[in-house]
Amino acid sequence: MSEGARVLLVDVDEGPLAAVADALRARGFVVDSASSVPAACEIAREGVDAVVATRRIVEDDSSGLGLVDAMTLDTPSPPPFVIWANEWSVDSAQEIDDKLRALLPHVARAALVVRRGTLAEGAAELLRQLEGSRATGTLSIHTPRSSGEVRFVQGRIVDAVFGRIAGTKALARILSEREGATAFVPGGADVVPRMDGEVSPLLDALTAEQARVAALRRELDLPGDALVMAESGIDLLDAMSTSVTTRLRVPVTIDALLDEVPQADDVILGVVVHLARAGNLKRLGSATARGQVADVDTLAELKGLAARLRPAGFVSRPRVVFAAMHSRIGVVAQAASALADAVAPTTAAALPVPSVVAIVRLGDSVDLEVATLPLVPAYAPLWCAALAGAGVVVQLDDAAASLLDDTCRAVEVPLVPARELVANLEEPISPESFAALVRAALRYAAGV
Repeated sequence: MSEGARVLLVDVDEGPLAAVADALRARGFVVDSASSVPAACEIAREGVDAVVATRRIVEDDSSGLGLVDAMTLDTPSPPPFVIWANEWSVDSAQEIDDKLRALLPHVARAALVVRRGTLAEGAAELLRQLEGSRATGTLSIHTPRSSGEVRFVQGRIVDAVFGRIAGTKALARILSEREGATAFVPGGADVVPRMDGEVSPLLDALTAEQARVAALRRELDLPGDALVMAESGIDLLDAMSTSVTTRLRVPVTIDALLDEVPQADDVILGVVVHLARAGNLKRLGSATARGQVADVDTLAELKGLAARLRPAGFVSRPRVVFAAMHSRIGVVAQAASALADAVAPTTAAALPVPSVVAIVRLGDSVDLEVATLPLVPAYAPLWCAALAGAGVVVQLDDAAASLLDDTCRAVEVPLVPARELVANLEEPISPESFAALVRAALRYAAGV
């Protein structure tokens, strides 16, 4: 069958049946209702799988003929009955569901009815409706930003996911969405509960959290800036702060930070505000800002310089290396990946070792590798292998200066301080300043 079991609810007062009917529909049944014996018999002649009726209408009608007798005479194949002696309420739906599934095992397992809708009125109202009907099933949500699911068991939320986020945090994201489509599919799901809460208290708590998040965002006033930890010491608020400060070692926007760190948004923003007040954060400007390595007039020149940068005997791409203290590598990597026509690697080095942070495509099959070399003396034995074949090393900091100079001499790679290439280099380095540094490094290596 393409639909769930068709059930007829019958009572002399049809009004109280509405909530029970909605709750049974949420569980996958197709539900009709009637308030008299003739109306019930007319529906039953069309075909129903079961009848749930109160004792008062089953036993007798005003005409003296009860519902069971009337249906026996009026329908060619009378449906099975569930005699309901209690008052109707939303809580009745679960007991009726259990009885029907035991009575109709071959029908009740038919495909469940999907309820579709939109987020025009917001997710909160939809969640409250499912709570009120004590629904069991999965609410799927598809928005322009991402997709997610909220799973219910008897009106309680037991799990939520939105994109890569799970749990209460995912539910907070869903509540902020105002555009998208929804579909509720009744039925149990094999899921390990990540949460178990009544909808109304959860929504109240998340509404309060969203107000705190809005206030913290206003204080930070970061419409799209990337942030990175400053070099100064950090006064941690508690052990949880470690996950936030660790992620801030590499430049990241506030939105990305909130998505990647598992704690609640207001807790994360509280740590960021604390760091900002203490002067432990640097703003790197808009995360969408791009640095143009070459305009139309100089592109041909730079392609020629980059092509000449590869030493004889090496088949790798021409490479420029930027040497800096480990605490500044994240800033350099951010600026490099923000260059126009730059492609950043999918993973970052976990240790302070030399690594390629961007590949800049200059055109005509000429690609330039931009690499970083963290000036950590403990890893100095690796520098020779990393610098061999490089076109030039740009020294951003004076840390480990003698070790770096010795290594560059050993592999015969030119070393030049950044201040000699670009006067008054701004801090932190913006994509535009980094692009100027790359151009100057290529010209220096070529002797121009």
